[in-house]
Amino acid sequence: MTAAEALNGFFDDAEAAFTDAVARAGKSVERHVEVARHPLRLRFAGAPLADAMMPALRHLETPPATPSLTVLVWDLRSTGVGLRPPPWAALPYFERANMRGFRDDRFVLVYDRGTRAFSAVDNVEGRAVHWKDDAECVSFTERAAPLRHLLGGWLQGTGLFITHASAVGRASGGVALSGRTGSGKSTTAALCGRSGLGYLGDDNIVVSASGEPRAYSLYGVAKLSRDTLPWFPDLSSAVANPERLDAEKALIFLDHATCPPMVREFPLRVLLLPRVLDECETRLRPVSGSAALRTLVPDTLFTILGNPGVTVRGLRRLVEALPCYELALGRDRARIPGVIAELLEHA
Repeated sequence: MTAAEALNGFFDDAEAAFTDAVARAGKSVERHVEVARHPLRLRFAGAPLADAMMPALRHLETPPATPSLTVLVWDLRSTGVGLRPPPWAALPYFERANMRGFRDDRFVLVYDRGTRAFSAVDNVEGRAVHWKDDAECVSFTERAAPLRHLLGGWLQGTGLFITHASAVGRASGGVALSGRTGSGKSTTAALCGRSGLGYLGDDNIVVSASGEPRAYSLYGVAKLSRDTLPWFPDLSSAVANPERLDAEKALIFLDHATCPPMVREFPLRVLLLPRVLDECETRLRPVSGSAALRTLVPDTLFTILGNPGVTVRGLRRLVEALPCYELALGRDRARIPGVIAELLEHA
């Protein structure tokens, strides 16, 4: 039996298990979202995982449409239905940190031991599975970036990829902010959103690097440190994890009715690499594409599980197509959005 035949059988078994899970849960919850202009149908066996995952995706909800991908989602604890393991022995799988995965031109499989969650995508049949052992044990990352590995594996088959960056701007164009945790990209994005620039996303955005570079919103969240949260009193009442701020960033779910205002997509005009500066004024300094690539690649490959070659080629095209700047963030935070807005005016 070939790997493709074995994986076809695995997906057939998974679909049967999901049907059983829906029967035991007593209902199916269905949601439709649009990711980078591609319609998705999310089917949940019962409500627990839908309640945990949909707040970050609700800004992408749309009326039902013929889906490019249908995702079946359920957990063991609330339904009592497990998932037969995939045929790992027949696959040239890889191990990375606490993950086991497999990918080829058709299939993507990922098991995350840390979250005890498994995702699989069949890009030919447009079907996917996300199974978790316990819907009551959903981590901060799973709530802030639900189905991230699954969506990353699927999007690469469409010529798009998830990038570890934040993005702000207008319909006419915007900037991507890339940097490691603590570089100031999340706070900068929130400051820009509050000032009137549209807020596309924090930490994970979808990017197309073929033709005109373009960014698409993926998760409607803002993540702010406990130190910077007081700067945004209009958002403090919306914090979803107030009891966990000693260990986690403040997680805030956004939609079209909240501040900062969400935007769905825009052409990318500039790539910014923020860093915190112990000076008053915020400054811009041009940097080379190679310097920008050295910032983008490690963080994106570490946080986004996709085909490394495809991701690196996409990021290289991105930095070759865009002007790149270091954004040295001064203490006068009120001036930061103006610097970025002025840059966009002349981009």
